[in-house]
Amino acid sequence: MNLAVGVATGTVMALCGVGDPVLWGTVAFLLNYIPILGPMIGVVVFLLAGLLSIDSLWAAFLPAGLYLLIHLVEGETVTPMLLARRFTINPVLVILSLVFLVLDVGGARRGPLNPNARDQQDHL
Repeated sequence: MNLAVGVATGTVMALCGVGDPVLWGTVAFLLNYIPILGPMIGVVVFLLAGLLSIDSLWAAFLPAGLYLLIHLVEGETVTPMLLARRFTINPVLVILSLVFLVLDVGGARRGPLNPNARDQQDHL
């Protein structure tokens, strides 16, 4: 997926008129490995690149906006759809886990499981 983000970003940067699209595709490829800060850094970097290389102000925001759009499409639709096909969860296990959680069949909330915490509770 990171390669697809890099290729898409490089293509978009070439279409926007930002110089050296291979560099920007590589930057997007590498930043996609950093979970939360990578896209945020990428938006700032592409905004600065757009402001420095494109004359009109509205068009300077285009590389950053398109990078954000590429990242959102990849992170919110494409990757979850690919992972959903690969990692399937048994629906019966999901329903049973919800039943155990709602009914508290295991008694997990009835008291502390740590003996030290139980002793401290008895002293109160």
